[in-house]
Amino acid sequence: MEHFIGDVLGPVAVPGFFMMSAYLFYRNVSWNSLPDKMLRRVKSVLIPYIIWNFLYYMGYVCLRRIPALTAIVGEGEIPFSMPVLADAIINFTYNPVFWYLYQLIILIALAPVIYLVLRDRRLGAGALVLLAVAIACYAGIPWLNLDALFYYSAAAYVALHGRALAEWEAGRQRAAVIAAGFVLAVIFYLGSQRTYYVILTVLYRLTVPALLWLIIDGRKLGEPKAWMKNGFFLYAIHFIIARGLNKAGALMLPHTWMNAAALYVLIPALVTVFAWKLGDFLKKWLPSVWRGLSGGR
Repeated sequence: MEHFIGDVLGPVAVPGFFMMSAYLFYRNVSWNSLPDKMLRRVKSVLIPYIIWNFLYYMGYVCLRRIPALTAIVGEGEIPFSMPVLADAIINFTYNPVFWYLYQLIILIALAPVIYLVLRDRRLGAGALVLLAVAIACYAGIPWLNLDALFYYSAAAYVALHGRALAEWEAGRQRAAVIAAGFVLAVIFYLGSQRTYYVILTVLYRLTVPALLWLIIDGRKLGEPKAWMKNGFFLYAIHFIIARGLNKAGALMLPHTWMNAAALYVLIPALVTVFAWKLGDFLKKWLPSVWRGLSGGR
């Protein structure tokens, strides 16, 4: 179960986030709307990135100075200085899950270049093929992950040229595309497990979110529940809570497979409920703090 969730389904989550972010950004985009879209992401992406990285750094600085908590937080004292603080904020040093947001910020900053290339159907298709070849050849560029750029650009291309495919109603044609996507996903996954070709892994992680997108008809879903609306806040806070619960459980509970399985199942539920209730509290009593932490969501 852990292998299926963590190694088969888990790795497609972040590519799915890149694809949804790109699709929403480039849907109905134009040169006139581009500056406003980028400025709105300063509030919803850049400012929360700075705030959360600052909070994680300060949290580790404080908690590692409390002897009773060092076994849970980790050994070793973290220096408190402006250079270390700057590094923590810029490079998400103490908040590893924000590597995704770091990449997203770079992709948003590159929006004029991405739009210039992808707005032309042929040039955009050629750029996607070139990206795939670069990934297959293990090429790299500073700061930006090529696979992140590939997921993001692929969804942006669909938003610009394939909305009829992405948003069409269910029918025989859609069912045929879903069936073909399922076969491709299986081929890419099995190939990635039997070879060291990284492009097969990337194509698998691209295909599965696209496949899920087509399978689930959003127009038939009900209104989201309250606990579903704190996605970014849950993403930002889950790491420290899950890590703390896991380490505390390892220290306090006997090391049996039943306890390990219980923690594996319970921790995500506990973290989700905690983020939901804390989010409701902040919305009601500290709305300004909530807007900063959630990016105004």
